[in-house]
Amino acid sequence: MGKKLKQSKISKKIYRSHLNLVSDMNDTLVFLGQVKLILEEKKWEYETSRNNEDKKYYITDIKDKFAQRTEEELKSIYDKFLSRELYESFFVTLISKFEDFLESCLLIILKEHPDRILLNSEGIDTSKNIDFEDILKSEDKEEIIERTISKKLATIFYAKPEQYMKYFMNITRFGIPKEVVGQFIELKATRDIIIHNKSIINNAYLEKAKQYPRGNINEKIIFDKGYFDISVLFMRKISGIVTIEADRLYPQ
Repeated sequence: MGKKLKQSKISKKIYRSHLNLVSDMNDTLVFLGQVKLILEEKKWEYETSRNNEDKKYYITDIKDKFAQRTEEELKSIYDKFLSRELYESFFVTLISKFEDFLESCLLIILKEHPDRILLNSEGIDTSKNIDFEDILKSEDKEEIIERTISKKLATIFYAKPEQYMKYFMNITRFGIPKEVVGQFIELKATRDIIIHNKSIINNAYLEKAKQYPRGNINEKIIFDKGYFDISVLFMRKISGIVTIEADRLYPQ
């Protein structure tokens, strides 16, 4: 009976994490929808303007407080963000939120099944040593376990996405289709080149994306509202699979 109660707690907590993720993503979509309307209206004003004089625009309280731009330059700025960069920025944020969701699932399961922290996984630090400082700072065995789990999870998502997804499935026992994992890894690879390579496809991207690349070496990867929307729906799909698997393996 006690074991069933633990399993019930797991599925309920994971479902709550799923709802939080979906709510965050929906908030982002609502915000972007509202902002896009405002920005497009302002952009139209600049498109129809014939004023080509530099104007000062406030940018920061630190040092250089103002920048000068013509209305033609402002139109180009609006074009750049509305077509791509606005969505890239929020895409990077949502990938991080999705990884937070995966981490929360690992935390929930490892707290109920701490023995699984000893499982080996390629590319993941599987040290079985316990920090002596953690032992001294902890009041009991439960706190030592929590500290050990927290330290473990703090390093997981620095591994390659293929490796941390394999670790995730090893720990949780969830069955996520191989093609779904592969497509998520492409999202993560896209996120990496947005941050680290000015959205230009490199060998690292092609190596991660494997059979799901969206371009060739040295090309700027396609990124627009369509890809952003599909990415959000896809991450929601994975979190949905996770909740279904939690219900299957840890029924209420």
